[in-house]
Amino acid sequence: MNSRKLNPQRSQNVNIILMPILYRVIPNQLDKKNNSFIPLAVSEFTVNHNELIQRIVKSTSLSKFELTAAYEALFAETQQILREGKTVNTQWFNAKCHPKGVLKDKDDLFNHVQNPDHKIQPHIHFTKEFKRKLDTGSIRVRKLSQLFQMPEMHNIIDAYSEIENSLRIGKLALINGKNFSIKDGEELEISLINESDEEFTIKDIVIISDQKIKFELNTDIAAGNYILMLSKKDENNTEVVSYKKLLTIS
Repeated sequence: MNSRKLNPQRSQNVNIILMPILYRVIPNQLDKKNNSFIPLAVSEFTVNHNELIQRIVKSTSLSKFELTAAYEALFAETQQILREGKTVNTQWFNAKCHPKGVLKDKDDLFNHVQNPDHKIQPHIHFTKEFKRKLDTGSIRVRKLSQLFQMPEMHNIIDAYSEIENSLRIGKLALINGKNFSIKDGEELEISLINESDEEFTIKDIVIISDQKIKFELNTDIAAGNYILMLSKKDENNTEVVSYKKLLTIS
């Protein structure tokens, strides 16, 4: 198992990896005459509700209970204001509801209660202030080849105990997902990153199927908390990373 310092595409928080927005090129359906093309984002890297709460707790003095309560209260009150037929304007987002549906003529009435084709559609838009502070210039983008299949990691388990996100030194680990098969010119790599920002690359990866891979956790790695990264490079050496955080090794 090789060790190295991770490249600088990482935030000051060791547990946050900076991902590029991946895109493919598709025909521009609104400009067929000039045969132009547009980028289509295909990134699948998400932060769920619990992960968002945990990140904010680490960077503030708020407890998980306090933050969860404030989070739920904000959206509950936003929903109530929308039910009152009002618009919510905050520093970061604006929210309002719109009637959506087709009317037979100018005298027809919109009725979302009795007509299933009529709906009240909520819309949330980020404000100019939010967009200004987002600093999109720091966001990376990468173009994918048209045939490249993005890997997806669903879970990682100890092959013997079948415990998820908890591996043992010297034992086999299984990763379930899809698009693990590699074509000519493609590469598959697994890395483990500790809390000191040191990266360990696992070389002996066995692709069991397109949905399953396995590897043995070498004995030269110390116990602790790690981020596991699954990387797949296309023929143009563009790297796509699927990762799981808070992996425990014992």
